[in-house]
Order: sequence, then C-alpha cells, then structure tokens
Amino acid sequence: MSDKEEYLRKLKEDIAAQHAKDTRTQQDFINNKFIDTDAELLAHVEILDDPVAVRKAMDLLTNRNADLKLRMLAPQKAIAAIGANSDYIQICMSLLSDTGEPEELRKAVLTLLATLIFSSGIFNSQRAAYLSILRTLLDDDSSSLREMAAAELAKVKDGVVQERLLKGLKGEATPIVSTIMAMQLLGFDLHAEQFPVVKKILQNPATDEPTKLQAIRILGNDPDSRQLLVDLMLDKNQPGEIRMTSAASIQVSHPESFIKLAKPILLDETESNDVQAVVLTGLLLNHDKAAVYDDEKFLNQLQQVSLLNATVPTLRKMSDRLIKKTTIERKSRKD
Repeated sequence: MSDKEEYLRKLKEDIAAQHAKDTRTQQDFINNKFIDTDAELLAHVEILDDPVAVRKAMDLLTNRNADLKLRMLAPQKAIAAIGANSDYIQICMSLLSDTGEPEELRKAVLTLLATLIFSSGIFNSQRAAYLSILRTLLDDDSSSLREMAAAELAKVKDGVVQERLLKGLKGEATPIVSTIMAMQLLGFDLHAEQFPVVKKILQNPATDEPTKLQAIRILGNDPDSRQLLVDLMLDKNQPGEIRMTSAASIQVSHPESFIKLAKPILLDETESNDVQAVVLTGLLLNHDKAAVYDDEKFLNQLQQVSLLNATVPTLRKMSDRLIKKTTIERKSRKD
C-alpha cells in the first residue's frame, strides 16, 4: 500500500470514528435531563445534525433561564442545521432584535447570522428581513452591536449605513461608530462625495494619528488629494507613520509621481531610514521598469549611498537587491 493510500485509509477511519463519537454524544445530549451538564456534552461534539438534538439546542438558545454560555454555545454547534431551516433562522433574528436579551448573546447570534448570509441558500429568502434588523441596530444602545451591524451592512454596500456613516463624519448626525471605523467602513463603497469630508478630517490638527492614517489610505483613491499626500510624504516634520503611509498610498495610486519622489529620498543622507525603506520597497514593486532600471545616474548614486549606509543592514540589502535586479532586467531585454 502506497503512502497516499495509507493516508487516505487513515483519514477515512478518523472521519468515521469522529462521526460515531458525535452520534453517541448527540444521543447523550438528547437524553440528558440535567441542563447543567449540557455544556459538557456539547463541548465534546463537533456538530449537531440530529434533528432532535438540534431542536434541543434551539430550545436552550431561547431559554432565558439557561446559563448564558450554554445559550451561546448551543447554536454554534447547530449552525449548519440552522442555516437549512427558515424557522430556526427566524428564531435567531428575533433574538437579535430583542433588546431584552443579553448583549453577548445578541452579538453571538449576529456573528452566526453573518456567517449564514454567505453559506446558506435558504437565508436568501430571509435576507431583506435580516438587513432591516441590522439597520435598526444602528441605533442600539450597545456600541458593539452598532459596530457589528454597521460592518455587516457596509460589506453589502448598503445605502442606509453609508448615509449614516457620512452624516456622522460631517457632524450632521450622532455618529454610530468611531471616526476611524466610519472611514474604514466607507472604504467598502467609496464615492467622490466622501473624499472632501475625509480630507477635512485629515487636515484637522485635533485628529489623532491612527485616524489620520486611515484618512490617508482612503484619500489614496482620490486624484484631487495627490498633492496633499505628496506634501505629507515629503514633510520631515510629520511623524514617520504619516509619511510612510502617504508614500504607500502614492505608490499604489500615482506610480509615476512616486518614482520621481522616491529617488531623491533614497539619495538624501539625512532622511529617515524607515521612510527610505518604504520608498525603496515601492521602487522594487513598481511596474514602470524603464523609469527605475534605465536611470544610470540614480543607480550609480544609490550604490554610493548603499556603501555609506553599510551600518543599516536592511537598507543595504534592499538597495543591493535593486541594483542586482537592474542587471537581471537589462540582461532579459537583450536576450
């Protein structure tokens, strides 16, 4: 028997053994009359697929007197069966919208439903109702639920959440999530009207650095923000992360401008090593090979700078790689 055949044989045996174990455990779970020990039984089963066991799991989920951890665990084990049953899906949606239920349980149910929307064919018939519930959660008292609902709606490019997020950033309505998260979620469906709002946030001196970094990532998609990002990239008074993120955004959205800006930075002996590393990486990834590898003057100067930066191993290694790559590129053209 070959190694492959032996592996497949062993795999089939393991699957069969696990299935037999699950079957026995599910039966124990069905027969168990002591709710306190249900959690221990569920912990030893991979998945609940016996209809009676699934029904008991749903009863536990809706039992307000049951332990919260058990209520959260039960549907996780029965997720496939829930996704195949429209009644069970409706039960989960009712729990999600019930403000009288514990926040942690509602979050667990939302996570489950967010999985089913992509994996369950039956869920399609419930999709409109699910999205409607998510929109109501945008005003929930729980900030965690607001964030989760906003994220799920943003993923499907829901117009309602896009409008709410943008109004929050403009100050026209109470924000439903933090400024940085609002920009992240807007990134799922960018529109020109969003860029001036994000630019204003970036230019506000009161904006913290993490939020500015997210704004820069967004504005990399805005042609009208190119000069602003260039100024940030070149400004040595800016924090390193601001300059590096600006450089990365320009490299992706304005590669021609990036090449022209990157070369002087690499040849500037007073420049930040971190910024130089980012722009050097950008040159190595740039698709305009002629603009990089045919510039003899720049490459000769870079070799000298590489020697001067011998105490900076990462930079030396990367610049040497660029120079070696030049030789390879030129040789491939001749061949």
